[in-house]
Amino acid sequence: MHFEAYPPEVNSANIYAGPGPDSMLAAARAWRSLDVEMTAVQRSFNRTLLSLMDAWAGPVVMQLMEAAKPFVRWLTDLCVQLSEVERQIHEIVRAYEWAHHDMVPLAQIYNNRAERQILIDNNALGQFTAQIADLDQEYDDFWDEDGEVMRDYRLRVSDALSKLTPWKAPPPIAHSTVLVAPVSPSTASSRTDT
Repeated sequence: MHFEAYPPEVNSANIYAGPGPDSMLAAARAWRSLDVEMTAVQRSFNRTLLSLMDAWAGPVVMQLMEAAKPFVRWLTDLCVQLSEVERQIHEIVRAYEWAHHDMVPLAQIYNNRAERQILIDNNALGQFTAQIADLDQEYDDFWDEDGEVMRDYRLRVSDALSKLTPWKAPPPIAHSTVLVAPVSPSTASSRTDT
C-alpha cells in the first residue's frame, strides 16, 4: 500500500481514529501466557527424562533418550518461537506508538484547510495570494510528513513480521525405535472395553 498517495487527512485519521494498540497488547499477553505454559511443559518433560535415566540402566534407557531427542529439540525451539512472537508484537506496538506520536495532528490539517478557504473567499483583489501559497506549502509538507511516517511504520511492521518463522509439527518420539509400537484405534478400544 502506498500511503504517500493519501492526503494527510486520511493518514492522520487512520492513526488517530483507529482501534489503537490494545488488541495487540492483549495478544502479546496471551502469547506470553502460552510461552510460560509451554516452558513449564518443557521443564517437566526434561525432569521426567532425567528421572527415567536415574531409575533405569542399560541400552534401553539410552534408546529412549535418543528417541526423545527430536521432541526435546522441538519443544525447546517452540518455547523460543513463542517468546519471539511476543517480542515482535511489542515491536509492532512500538512502531504504532512512534507513528502516532509523529503523525501530523488532524486539528493542524483542518485549520490549514479552513484558513486557506477563508482567504480564498476574501481574495477578490489578490491580497491574500502569498498567504494562500504559504498554506498550500504547509499542507504539502503535512502530506510528505504523514507519508514518511506511514512508510516508516510499514517498514517497522514488515521487519517484525519477517522475524516470525513457520510453525513445525512435533516429531514422533518412539515409533522409529520400536520402543513403543503404534496402537491402532481398534486395539485401543478393545483394551478399554475389557
